[in-house]
Amino acid sequence: MKDFTHRTAKLRSSDKGHVLEFVRGVKSADAQRSLKIIANLTDQAQESGTSLEDVLLFSSESKVYGGERKAEDPSAHMSPYECLVFGPSEWLKFGGSL
Repeated sequence: MKDFTHRTAKLRSSDKGHVLEFVRGVKSADAQRSLKIIANLTDQAQESGTSLEDVLLFSSESKVYGGERKAEDPSAHMSPYECLVFGPSEWLKFGGSL
């Protein structure tokens, strides 16, 4: 990710707590070239706010890291204190077969 120009950070607040979202890069018509990192900052489950087109590349709750996330678990749901990373499908996935 060499795009230092197109980046955002948002703190989304709800009655359940806070979710931090970082986005680097832009989505273009020909290919998705952005990296999205979402961190649940609370001890409660949260919604990630992602869409079906977002490809999960990393989850801090992957079994590889001692968590409980399975490949079939929806990425729209986040466990307490979980961090998710989304990006283009051709990018390397971490944590096994997410």
